[in-house]
Amino acid sequence: MGYRSEVGILIEGSAEAIANAKALVPVEIINEFQSYFEFSEDSIRFSVDDVKWYEGFPEVVATEKWFSDVEGLFDDGGANLSLKGKFLRIGEECADVEERYFGDDIVALGLSQHIVWY
Repeated sequence: MGYRSEVGILIEGSAEAIANAKALVPVEIINEFQSYFEFSEDSIRFSVDDVKWYEGFPEVVATEKWFSDVEGLFDDGGANLSLKGKFLRIGEECADVEERYFGDDIVALGLSQHIVWY
């Protein structure tokens, strides 16, 4: 079974910036996570639940590298200044939350914690 996480990535920007970010998506991600991507003219959404998100897994390494590469587009400036992105990962433990973003904070992707009655 193993430890499971929920992961969300949202990239927003101009059509040109999104096209550049989409071009950076590596084959490892597409092969493993293709159905978890949603592409539009001004955003890229990635959402996967109940996944083993272990640091050494090739598709996890590739996904996190892709997010960093897209952040590099933002850092390069120019037309890509319109880019902003957020990465969220929630593990099974309450305190196991990872959040990274670049550009302006994206409010369309966030965390919510609540009590559940069984």
